[in-house]
Amino acid sequence: MSEWISVDNKMPSEDVTVLLWAQGYWAQGYSVGFYQHGQWLDEADHEIMQGVTHWQPLPDPPEYET
Repeated sequence: MSEWISVDNKMPSEDVTVLLWAQGYWAQGYSVGFYQHGQWLDEADHEIMQGVTHWQPLPDPPEYET
């Protein structure tokens, strides 16, 4: 898996889903979302996310035999 990238150093391409770390006053944790028009959005409900400090690309999905 990739190393965490600080949002102070680099932002992902817009509309690319990434793994996020958010640090807020009441909570902290992982999420999956994307950056669009200057805002972080949650992948599940497209709600604006606050406190995102780091991100990293998602790992490749598993390979399945067909």
